[in-house]
Amino acid sequence: MYLSPPAILAILTLLICGVMFLLTIWQRKCRHAKNSLLLLQSAIFDNTFQLQGLLAPDGTLLDANQTALQFVGADKAAVVGKKFWDTPW
Repeated sequence: MYLSPPAILAILTLLICGVMFLLTIWQRKCRHAKNSLLLLQSAIFDNTFQLQGLLAPDGTLLDANQTALQFVGADKAAVVGKKFWDTPW
């Protein structure tokens, strides 16, 4: 049994639309998962009473939690990107 060219074209169009739909759903789920992970990390990192920071191997401060920033009275923009030994801690 052979399909006519318009039928083949219709099937291919539906297939492409289905794949595009699935890719869109997958992209949204990935974005949602990433946002959820960032929120969880932020909740854990910023809601502790310990002074915490994230350093790169060369000593550059990548992030500091809110408790550490309040301890020295600095904002995040003033300390992130500097070497740890150049920060107020």
